Amino acid sequence: MTPKYDWTGDTARYLVMRPPRTRAESRLSWIAIAGLWANAILWSMLMIDRSRLPGTYHGYRHRHGDVPADWAFPTDDVATWICAIAVEALVVSLLLRLVTGSIAGVCLTAAALYGFATFAMIPLAMHAPTTFSIHAISLLFAAGWLIAMGIASALIMLVVRDRQASRSAG
Repeated sequence: MTPKYDWTGDTARYLVMRPPRTRAESRLSWIAIAGLWANAILWSMLMIDRSRLPGTYHGYRHRHGDVPADWAFPTDDVATWICAIAVEALVVSLLLRLVTGSIAGVCLTAAALYGFATFAMIPLAMHAPTTFSIHAISLLFAAGWLIAMGIASALIMLVVRDRQASRSAG
């Protein structure tokens, strides 16, 4: 918003229209952010649901002597991993909104980081609690979403650039 003067001489605020390329990038970043947060919420809800089942924990299933154990919901683990998912989504969301360069570049770079984290966590998830393995899977889905958004935003920016070039030439 830029201060301008109306016909009475008073300052008024008017929305300044941005060029089409910037508007498209802004919309794409919001779509990418919405997808990241939808992924985070979905996997957080699944984490809460799966963590309530004692059979999903390796140590509970393979207890020595087949003596039934008392079960307590792992509140600390669930809260820790949900916070980790939220912090990751928040950091990437801030990067998508603050970086003035290419949205495709930010999406693909963040997808590569998510992918590296996924493949580092998957071998460790074999005997880990459910919360850890669900976090690894959420990273994989976030990486996939960001790859799709990176490709889509690159294609859309090419179309916008082509349209601007055809308008200026004709």
